[in-house]
Amino acid sequence: MSYIYLPEMELKTVEYNEQQFLQDREREIQTTAEDVIKVNTIFSDLAKLVANQQENIDDIENNINDSFSKTEEGVNQLTIAKRHQKMRNNCFLYVLCIAIFFLFMIVLYIFLI
Repeated sequence: MSYIYLPEMELKTVEYNEQQFLQDREREIQTTAEDVIKVNTIFSDLAKLVANQQENIDDIENNINDSFSKTEEGVNQLTIAKRHQKMRNNCFLYVLCIAIFFLFMIVLYIFLI
């Protein structure tokens, strides 16, 4: 086995470079860990926003369904009101015809007497 003998100055330089490399690596690992924590926080906030938006969307959907059912109910009530109005108009027409007939009979009776 042969050993490589380096001068003492080169050994210190190599040791310093190794220490510098390890410190740089440690800094990069910490930076990466901090970035992962930031990304995790962003995703948590995003999940909360999505959950809140889902509640709002559910409320909107419920309001739309309620509006639809109440609109259908309103259309049904308008249809019934139209039918009643038509019946009332027909009854009014019959009463008017009968009143005109009796009025005509009274006028005829007065002129014939």
